[in-house]
Parts: sequence; structure tokens; C-alpha cells
Amino acid sequence: MALNHTDEKDQTITRRLILAKHMFLHGAEHITHVGDLNKILAIHHFHNAVEIVLKAVCTHFGIHYDEKTKFHELIRGIETNEHVKGANLAIPNKAKLVQLNRARNMAQHDGLPPADTGTNEGRVFAEDTLREICRSYFKLDWDDLSQVDLIGDSGLRDLMQKGRALTLKEEYRKSIKVSYVAFVCASQSISSYLTQDYTLPLTVHDPYHGLGSLDEKIKFLLETMHALELNMILLHTGIHIRELRRFTDLRPLLGFTDGGQIYDYSKGPRSTPSGEDATWFQSFVTDQIVKWQTQGFGPTITENDRPTYEYLCHELEGSLSQQDNHQTNV
Repeated sequence: MALNHTDEKDQTITRRLILAKHMFLHGAEHITHVGDLNKILAIHHFHNAVEIVLKAVCTHFGIHYDEKTKFHELIRGIETNEHVKGANLAIPNKAKLVQLNRARNMAQHDGLPPADTGTNEGRVFAEDTLREICRSYFKLDWDDLSQVDLIGDSGLRDLMQKGRALTLKEEYRKSIKVSYVAFVCASQSISSYLTQDYTLPLTVHDPYHGLGSLDEKIKFLLETMHALELNMILLHTGIHIRELRRFTDLRPLLGFTDGGQIYDYSKGPRSTPSGEDATWFQSFVTDQIVKWQTQGFGPTITENDRPTYEYLCHELEGSLSQQDNHQTNV
């Protein structure tokens, strides 16, 4: 049964699946380091990831569990559920999961690290289990599972998905541009909750040219003050100052018209970001949009920003259609 982005229960399940993926990846990172402590942490993360996903299955099918429910009881509860049996679903790698649970218990209660082979097996079978449960129980691709799936607004979610596709195509500058437009639209939509006097200025001056008349200098100063004011608001809603500094360094210098057209004035390092820059930028924007949602602000693409969204989507048609054709040929 596929998940519904607008359903609160399904949003909770998706959030758990994403958490499980992060848990698993943290465990996989520990395997790359030597020492018994890293083996123990890896097994803990693999076990926690599987347990979180099993509980997500229980939530999905209305199977009762509580804080006292043991690992094997979760498996039994899923296997004996009539809806699960009716859908002809099963728990993959059940025997290996029992071994994983035993290794985790020995690590936690007895302080005994698993052998190298046990740690590697734990990684392999935990990942296979997570992938298969996502595919068969939730109709989700493990590789595509990301924070983007938690974005409630379809327009913002679409932009972030386009940004990810561009990153995979190694079009990093375009990816950051798309993510930044999503950030601007989301910021604009929540500004009324925070202040009625300041919003993110959509028009930016090219810093590599003179500002000209006194009126232009005054306008630039006011826009800068507005931007600083919004930065303080964004810091208040949860952006770490170090992240905001990196975000500011990477964001493109864009100009927007009332008709939705976008002009890119970026020069220097801003115009040649790396893949790591694009990945970080997209993750930062996604996390912030999701955080605003949980804070009750409801970020969205407003009617005022709809022309910008449509212009950007039209501009990207060529790049993304080439991506689709490439994937089809492969």
C-alpha cells in the first residue's frame, strides 16, 4: 500500500523510514573505522534501523505495540496480521534478523563486540531487509527515500526533486539555483507569520557593478537591511549561524521579475559549485522547509510566486527530459 504525502499517519511513517535510513548509514560509516566500539555502534545502528522500520509496518497496518514490545514480538505481530497475510507479504531475512538481534543484545548487555564477519553480515542483511520492506510494504524505493518526501507542498517538493535530479546529472549550479528558488518561495510564504514589515528581497543588485545614483544606493541599503532582518528571523526559527553562513556563501545572486523571469548574476565561486556543495545546499533547504512545517508555519508556493515556479519548471524542461531519456536508454 503506497503512502499518501498529505496523510498525517503516512507522514509519520515516512519520517520513520527516513530516520531508519540515516541510522543505517551511520552504522555503515562506523564499519569503515577500526575498533570494537565502532563494531558495537554499527550493530546498534543496524538493529535500530530495522526495528524502526518494523514499527512503521505495525503502524501502517494498525498492529499494536508499545515500549515493552520485544524485537521478535514485532516480527510475530506482523507475520500473524490478517492484512499482511492477505497481501501475501513476509518479513525478509527473518533468520538473519534473529542473529542481528542476538548480536545487538550481546553488545548491549554483555559488552561483547561482534566479529568482523558478523558486522559485515549485519550490514548486508539489514540493508536488504530495509530495501525489501520499503519496496513491498510501502511501494518506495530505498535509494529515493529522503527528507524531500516529507515536504507537504507539492510545488516545493517538486522543485527539490528537480534539484536532486540535477545534482545526479552533475549540473550543480542549476541544482543550487532550483533549491534556492524553493527556499525563497518558502520564506516568502511564512514571512506573514513572523513579521509584516520584512520579507526576503527578490531583487538583488550585481555587486560587481557600481550602484549609480544616490537613490539606487539607498534602495540597496534598505534591501540589505531587510535581508539582515529576515536572517535574524530565520536564525530564530532554527537555522544554525554556521549553516546560514555557508548557505549565504553558496546561494546564487538571482533577480526576479513580476512576470516570473529569473536572472542569475552569480560570478566567481558561486558559479562553479561542487557536487558536495549542491548536495549540502539541497539538504539544508529541505531540512529547513520540513522544520518550518513542524513549527506550524505551512511553507508553500503562494500565488504571487507561482509565475516564478512555472518559469523555472519551463526553463528546466530540456535538462530534465534529457535526464529521463538517459535513464530510459540505460
